[in-house]
Amino acid sequence: MLLDFYELNDSLWNPRRRYSTHWRYPEKMTLAVAMILFLGIILMILNVYQLQQMKAEHSKHIQTAVVVEGGTGQQAKRAPTVWIHGENLGSGYLRHVFEVFSRLGYVHGDSQTTWDVLWSHDYPFTSMAKHLSNLKSHQKVNHFPGSGYITNKVSLATSQSQSIPMAFRIPKDKDKFLKHIKDNPGKMWVQKNNNHRGIKILTVKELDLESEGSFLQEYVSKPLLIDGRKFDIGIYTILTSVDPLRIYIVKGDILVRFCSQDYHPFDAQIVDKYVVGDDYTPMWKYFEHFDLITGKNATKAWSQIYDTIQTIYLEKERLLLSAADKYKTTRNFFEMVRFDFVLDEDINVFLMETHSVAVKWDYSNDPFHLDKYTEKNRMIFIWFIGKCREDIAWCS
Repeated sequence: MLLDFYELNDSLWNPRRRYSTHWRYPEKMTLAVAMILFLGIILMILNVYQLQQMKAEHSKHIQTAVVVEGGTGQQAKRAPTVWIHGENLGSGYLRHVFEVFSRLGYVHGDSQTTWDVLWSHDYPFTSMAKHLSNLKSHQKVNHFPGSGYITNKVSLATSQSQSIPMAFRIPKDKDKFLKHIKDNPGKMWVQKNNNHRGIKILTVKELDLESEGSFLQEYVSKPLLIDGRKFDIGIYTILTSVDPLRIYIVKGDILVRFCSQDYHPFDAQIVDKYVVGDDYTPMWKYFEHFDLITGKNATKAWSQIYDTIQTIYLEKERLLLSAADKYKTTRNFFEMVRFDFVLDEDINVFLMETHSVAVKWDYSNDPFHLDKYTEKNRMIFIWFIGKCREDIAWCS
C-alpha cells in the first residue's frame, strides 16, 4: 500500500515538483474561497431582496394605522377592511368582534367592498360560496373548508380517540349499543345531537334508538369536582394550514365553566348538577381554586389535552384536504376552535365537544358586562392578527 501511494503521488519522490506544488496550492485555495464568498454574498442579497418584496406586498393589505370607521381620502384607503357577517347583527351578539377589529384599525365593509378579512358567524362555504370562489392572496376567512368534521358533534364523538367517551350513532349502531350495554349494565348514557339541546342522563328504556341524527355517549360518572361543582375546561386552538397541517394552541388563556348546582347529592333528573348550561357559574367565582391547573397533576392533564387535539386533527386531515381541494389555495383560511374537556377523579382527560369560535356573547348574563368579559376575546384576536403582521408565513 505504501508503494502504491507513492506511485500515485510522484511529487513526493521529486523534491522540486513537491515544492512547486506547495507554492501554487495557496493561490488556488484563495481563489476558490473568494469565489465561494462572492456567491454567498450574491445569494444573501437576493434573499434579502425577496424578503423585502414579500413584506412590501403584505404591507399593501395590512396597515397598522388606526383609522376610524367612515374615514375618507387617503386615510380610508390605507385602512384594512373587515366584513363581519351574521344574522341579526343589530342584536349586538357580535359587538365585541366589531370592537376588536375597530381597535386594530379596521374599517367595516360588506360584500360590495374590497375586504381583507371575512368574519362569518356561520359556516360560509354554502350560503356565501360565490364570494369565496376566487379569493385574493391578501384575503382571510375565519373558517376552513371541511371544519365541520372537527366541530360536528356526531363526527367528533365517533372519532377513534381514547380520550373521547364511547359513542354510538343512532340508529346505525343500535345493535352494537344493545350488545355493549348487555355486557356493561352499570354505565350511564346521554343522548346528544348537533343542536346541543336536551342533554340528560337517561335510562335505557328512555333512550330513542330509532331517530336519525343523534348519538348515545357514555357519561363520565366520576368527574373531578372543585368546591363540590363539576366543571369543564375550554382550550382555544387556531388552525392556520392543512397542507402542511398546522395547529396552534393558545397557552395561558383557558375557559373554565362550572355547573350552576353542587354535584352531590347526585340526581340525574337535575341537569344543572352535571351539564354546563347557558347559565353556568363563571370562572372568576372560583378563581382562588385554580391551583389545580398548575398543581402536581397538571403535566399529566396537559399532555393528554395536547395529544387529544393532535389526534383529532390528524384523523380528520384527509377529509379537510378533500374539502379544500376545490379552492386554489388554503392559505386564505383559518379556524379558531375551542375544545371542551372534563376530568375525572384520577385526572384523566375526556374531550366532550368542540366549538367554532365565531364569537358571540349574551351580555345580559354577564355581571361584569362587556369590558371584563371581552378582554379574553380581545387578547385572542390581537394575538392572532399581530402574529400575521409580524410574519406573513405564520398565517399562510
